Amino acid sequence: MRWLIVDDHPIVRTSFRYLVDAIDPQAQIEECGSLDDALAACESHDPDIVILDVMLPNCQGLTSYRRLKPVAPTTAFVLMSGDESASLMQTALKEGVSGFIPKSSSATVIKAALEVVVDGGIYVPPAALGLAAPQARRASVRPPAPEPREAAGEALTARQRQILDLLAHGMSNGEIAQALGVAEQTVKNHVSRLFRQLGVTNRAQAALRRQRMRQFDTARRP
Repeated sequence: MRWLIVDDHPIVRTSFRYLVDAIDPQAQIEECGSLDDALAACESHDPDIVILDVMLPNCQGLTSYRRLKPVAPTTAFVLMSGDESASLMQTALKEGVSGFIPKSSSATVIKAALEVVVDGGIYVPPAALGLAAPQARRASVRPPAPEPREAAGEALTARQRQILDLLAHGMSNGEIAQALGVAEQTVKNHVSRLFRQLGVTNRAQAALRRQRMRQFDTARRP
């Protein structure tokens, strides 16, 4: 899985890198310290998950997320911030982020939140629900996920399966296009259709769905 960690403080990026390594030992991790670098990284690397500091230099509120999301529409975004106001968290979640992590959270909570996102869920911090910290993991970590469609693979074409397999191995759209000898826009079109057919909204969810499809296929074999 391809990760992008965006924060202007190197020590914060390093801390998140350790957590990502613990969750996904095969992760491909890029780091950026500014919005401009993050925009370039999203365009060139097609990350599956972006961990994004809300308070980047010259950015206020959700400016950085709103700039990056159109560039990486199929990417899962996890925002982190020292601003723990419920209104900011609720707005971010309404605009489609896959998680919001207050910087005051413990390493245990942050790791659990990232695992939720990797599993295709949405991490909702307790403050966004008006809850105190003790209720956080019980009430907000794992909301209902979309109905599984493990059998959806039966409706995929051979080319779609091929692209889904490469995507699940962490390849970017550009790398998939090069591997298959087709235009990158062709791959993007296939990926968009795959998301609709599989009922997913980002690359991380698609990779997880492919894993479940393999398990489904294996279970059906005599």
